[in-house]
Amino acid sequence: MAIAAPPAELLLAACTESLLLVHGRTLEIVYANPAISLMLHYPAEALAGLRITEIESGLSELFYWEEVAAGEFRNIDAMRSEYRRHDGSLLQVERSVRHIDWQGQPFLLISSRDISNIVLQEQLSSRSAALFATILESTVDGILVTNLEGRIEHFNRRFAELWQLSDLLLQGNSQQIRASLHAQVANPQEVLLWEQCLRDFPAQEFRMSCPLRDGRVFEVSSRPQLLQERVIGHVTSFHDITRLKQNEAALLEARDQAQAASKAKSDFLSHMSHELRTPLNAILGFAHLLREDADDSSREMLGHILTAGQHLLGLINEVLDLASIEAGRLQLHCESIELGPVISDCLTLVKPLAAARDIRLQIPSLPSGQRVQADPKRLRQMLINLLSNAVKYNRPQGSVTIAVGPNGQGMWRITVSDTGRGMNEEELSRLFQPFSRVGRQQSEIEGTGIGLAFTRKLVMLMHGAIGVSSEPDIGSRFWIDLPACSAPATLPPRPPELASPASQSATLLYIEDDELNQRVLQSILARQRPQYCLLLAGTLQDGLLLLEQSQPDLVLLDLHLPDAQGLEMLQRVRSTSAGRTTPVLALSGDLDIDTAAAALEAGFGGYLGKPLEIDKALASIDDMLAALRLSRGG
Repeated sequence: MAIAAPPAELLLAACTESLLLVHGRTLEIVYANPAISLMLHYPAEALAGLRITEIESGLSELFYWEEVAAGEFRNIDAMRSEYRRHDGSLLQVERSVRHIDWQGQPFLLISSRDISNIVLQEQLSSRSAALFATILESTVDGILVTNLEGRIEHFNRRFAELWQLSDLLLQGNSQQIRASLHAQVANPQEVLLWEQCLRDFPAQEFRMSCPLRDGRVFEVSSRPQLLQERVIGHVTSFHDITRLKQNEAALLEARDQAQAASKAKSDFLSHMSHELRTPLNAILGFAHLLREDADDSSREMLGHILTAGQHLLGLINEVLDLASIEAGRLQLHCESIELGPVISDCLTLVKPLAAARDIRLQIPSLPSGQRVQADPKRLRQMLINLLSNAVKYNRPQGSVTIAVGPNGQGMWRITVSDTGRGMNEEELSRLFQPFSRVGRQQSEIEGTGIGLAFTRKLVMLMHGAIGVSSEPDIGSRFWIDLPACSAPATLPPRPPELASPASQSATLLYIEDDELNQRVLQSILARQRPQYCLLLAGTLQDGLLLLEQSQPDLVLLDLHLPDAQGLEMLQRVRSTSAGRTTPVLALSGDLDIDTAAAALEAGFGGYLGKPLEIDKALASIDDMLAALRLSRGG
């Protein structure tokens, strides 16, 4: 028995596509399926009886339905239109129309779908494209878009301007434009290599500087053009950096000229100072010899010669020192210096000058132990300069005060204060310039204006700082900051009980980043344990490499290294094949009992605090080596 097909109306109602059936003469809607009612927000069956022109409101649609009413029927495939919803709003649709004759009556079946989201996306895309085009034409860079084969697909107006492409050439093909570009660059081979790199490595970014034959320079940057994460070409920008390169060249030339002028000045000063000092030494030498056998009258004149000669020699030395700094030839020998004795020596030298001018030197008690890292000779030179200036430029019966204290930044500050005429802001701004005697040009006081400039350069070479504060008619206050440091290690006489240690040789590895600490242990072992060979490493990484290479008998490990800190460092030593069983002695400035106990619990063979107690350190090393030999059966 054949199965009957469902009624057509049932099939239309079940269809998800929006359908309307319109009478060809009356233009009335005779059927609307639920899908179209839902799309247009009409109640069920409310569309039936409406004229189609109440739904389709576009001008082209009205013309179409006028043709239909006149008996002209034609089918439509996928044409965009606007439908008016029940609330009066418009909906973007795509519709198709089919003419049907049934029982002598003309009908038109309209199928449609909502494309409002598609239209919205198209509008957004169009807006983005317009914005992109505007940005592309507004940028100061030339933009070139090429495909993977190197064929030009697009470029902006600025690109054509930079490369001076004629209107006729712009109408040509990609190959002609590329040929014009190659003809303009200074080195076409570099451009060919660039293009080859783009073909061989399409996903990479490239940047290069491209000089042109006419002297211009472009900075060229290329990035891959992606479509759904797939490289489809390249976007290359061209930025004119000609002026930047010209400015750079001018700056380099000016720098070279300034350096050459500075070197010439320094060489001249240095040469002249040497040439002047040689005959002056002879003058002073002969004056000393003549003075020994001279009568009183001649002795006085020779004394004046010696005094003037010494003064001139001092000036020449200042000029020579300044020239040496300017030329980068001055060598400093910095070491740990206690400030108290140095200041006392300088005051002793300045006291006669102060007494001659009736200036009181006020010196508060200087505590011992204040040490700085500095060149001893140059430190005295700087302090004498500040003290002598404070005396020379003071007022009659004035005073000079020197003080020392911490500056709060790991430095000792030496302050020299006077009760002189002081300086204003304009004078202070020129104070440290060479050959500038601020406010003293017409003074009867001797001087060249070199001293403070030289002092400032010396302080900078010693990694310190210098400054001044001053008030007119009240006085000035100069200060120098120098890095604080501890006292150098001193080795006590060899203890009798350690004079004959175990005679067996051993290799020790000391991992310590401080060179002074390394030198201390080197000196101790060289004097009291010469049979021990000491290897040194400044970082844990270097120490582990040396451990594998040398396989020492004992490792001395500082717990605060640049590349590692703490007890976990022992684990890294144990992770090496050579360090798995090698005893390790910990060294640290942390003298806390709990820290030492934690180190021993972690597996260290011993724990030594800094500064080292030499007897205890040697005993610990000897004991650990003796235990090692015992465990080896030696």
